[in-house]
This record gives sequence, structure tokens and C-alpha cells, in this order.
Amino acid sequence: MPRLMLLLGLAAAVAGCRLNSETMEDRTPRGCAECHTETARQWASSAHARAWHNPKFVAETQGHARQPCLGCHAPQPLLEQSSSGPPPLRDKDRQCGVDCHACHAVACAYAGPYSSRIGPHKTVQDRTRLPCSSFCGTCHEVEHAEYTSLYIPAVEPGQARHCADCHMPPSVSRLTQGHLLSLIHPRRVVRDHSMPAFAEEVVKNSVVADRPVVRLLETTA
Repeated sequence: MPRLMLLLGLAAAVAGCRLNSETMEDRTPRGCAECHTETARQWASSAHARAWHNPKFVAETQGHARQPCLGCHAPQPLLEQSSSGPPPLRDKDRQCGVDCHACHAVACAYAGPYSSRIGPHKTVQDRTRLPCSSFCGTCHEVEHAEYTSLYIPAVEPGQARHCADCHMPPSVSRLTQGHLLSLIHPRRVVRDHSMPAFAEEVVKNSVVADRPVVRLLETTA
């Protein structure tokens, strides 16, 4: 068993060198998908992936001409933002919308629910901001206001308290998929990056039917 782990570690190191020189230069979801295959596939089906070229958004911003609306649809890394208010619009890869880099990049690393020394990039743990509804509220201001005024006052013990609890349902998987590095990572709780707006998990975790938030959810179905 130790020999097998050593061989896997060497294989991962070789793969990591390849990814450092090739993939890590590509900061788009295409580069992330080299290792995070399933997570990237989920993201590709999400509204975040379509944020920049959503036809309704394009029309309402008059072809991306209304500047105040643009930052949230192709933001610079949110974790690096030091001031309140909408995030700045990034200079390139805007067609990727709200991508991996927008939510996970911080300094010279990527933040997530777990830290890791394995792989082509440094991963730091940040369980304070990433699962927190105020982080989502950086852009989802209206929804965050409704969450604060309607949901939290009505929530009962044992029910979901953060946006991600409903809109990024948990499952057990590896942090990486479709790559040799996948064999190094243990299986643990990860989040669904397709981010369903209305799903079984939302109903299951919502407050009881006579409370305002359920009526709010029904109007968004």
C-alpha cells in the first residue's frame, strides 16, 4: 500500500508539472476542467456560466453599455475585493461570466472548503466567506435582502441557514475528477455548482408553508 501511494504521488507530481506549465496559464473554466471535470460540467449548466451573454441581460444593458450592471456578470475575484458594493468588471474572459476564478481566486491561490498541498496550485481553506450568504449578497443584493428580512426571522432549528445549503446541495465526492490527482483526494462533502434556483433541496430546506419565504420561492419556480 505505501508503494502504491508513492507511485500515485509521483504520477500526481508529474501531472502537476504538466498542469502548471499548461493548464494554470488558462484561468478560464476550461483550464479548471482539466482536473475538476464534474464541477466544471455542473457550472457550465448554471446561470453563472450564462451571466455575461444571457439575452435578457444583454438587452437590459443595451449590449453591455450600462456600466453599473456589468461587474456582477463578469467580476474580478470577489474574495480580493476590499470595499463594499458591486465588484469591478474584469478586463478579459468576460464571456465566461461568473466563473471559477471570480468566486475562488484569492492572492496567488484558490480558496475552498478544504486546504490542500496536492496539485498544481495552492488551495487555502475559507469556510468563513464562501458558504456565507453575505458573500452571495455581494451581487445578489435583492435576494440577500429578502433572505435577511424574510427567511432568517422564520427559520426554525435544523433548517438551512445559508444560500448554499439550498442552492448548492451537498454530495460526497472527490475534489478533483477525471484525473490522476483524483485518486489522491479522499471522498468528502462537496457542493453542486449547477446552483439550482428551485429544486427539491430548496423546498426541503424552506420554512413551513404559511411563512413568506415559501410564497417567495413559489413565485421564482
